[in-house]
Amino acid sequence: MTSFIKVGKFYELYHMDAVIGVQELGLAFMRGDFAHSGFPEIAFGRYSESLVQKGYKVGRVEQTETPQMMDARCKQMATPTRHDKVVRREICSIVTKGTRTPSFSEGVESESDSAFLLAIKEKAGDTANESIYGVCFIDTSIGQFHVSWTIAIAVKPVPETCFSSWASSMTTDNPLD
Repeated sequence: MTSFIKVGKFYELYHMDAVIGVQELGLAFMRGDFAHSGFPEIAFGRYSESLVQKGYKVGRVEQTETPQMMDARCKQMATPTRHDKVVRREICSIVTKGTRTPSFSEGVESESDSAFLLAIKEKAGDTANESIYGVCFIDTSIGQFHVSWTIAIAVKPVPETCFSSWASSMTTDNPLD
């Protein structure tokens, strides 16, 4: 996964990610002791879409606290280290061919092709040979999703059980909670 790290009004790429940015996106290396490159935040959509089309995953890393929040956090610590005195950042999204949601605001034209994701969650049932499966099927291109669950006995194959009872088991009760 290539990480685009938000620093002020720019996204920066470091080390091997910077090499990918230079080779695949035509970015230039910045001066310094280690490899890094970057681009203005408004170009995120264009650059992430370009890498996704070339088969890369792109992680969007955003700042999750302000410098004032960091100062307050450090004041609550007995002896903050130099690692504590850094503004927290977290991966806020991962863009892949299946998870991208093109938008005009990011400078990406929308596509008419659907993109699908399927998630299955398993939980042990009441008996030893029983399992409860939660299923979520998502069309990320239009934001439509379907959620269902089913109980499977060990005798039947799991995928057959999940999909054959897909429509019949729609309910508001959620045994996976």
